[in-house]
Amino acid sequence: MGRPVSGQAGVAIVGCGLIGQKRAKALGGRRLVVCADIAQDRADRLAATVPGCKAVTDWQLAVNDPAVSIVIISTLHDTLAEIAKGAVAAGKHVLIEKPAARRAAELAGLAETRCRQWQPRAGRVQSSLSPCAAKSA
Repeated sequence: MGRPVSGQAGVAIVGCGLIGQKRAKALGGRRLVVCADIAQDRADRLAATVPGCKAVTDWQLAVNDPAVSIVIISTLHDTLAEIAKGAVAAGKHVLIEKPAARRAAELAGLAETRCRQWQPRAGRVQSSLSPCAAKSA
């Protein structure tokens, strides 16, 4: 899906409360480029911990930012699925806090969206367990 993830992959965190802050501290070599939260002050506080990081209140700005390869979603349960679908549709790698939704039905279409973007690469081993592998055969 999209570009490969490198050591300096750009990360967006959507949901800058306690869990978002913990995820930011655990990024290792990844670069935090956007913090999104409905509360501007929370986004500002987390973004201020990394030089050049932007703070926004609209999650769509974060997931559609071209500098972002990875989206970490650490919001309340009622918004997880919507944001995950938007991030996958934008071609991003996604980490969703568990549970990923309030009901399984909220995640309907997530794998299909991912598979529509999936492009087999020459020389890359494809897992037969991937839901996309069967669709590309």
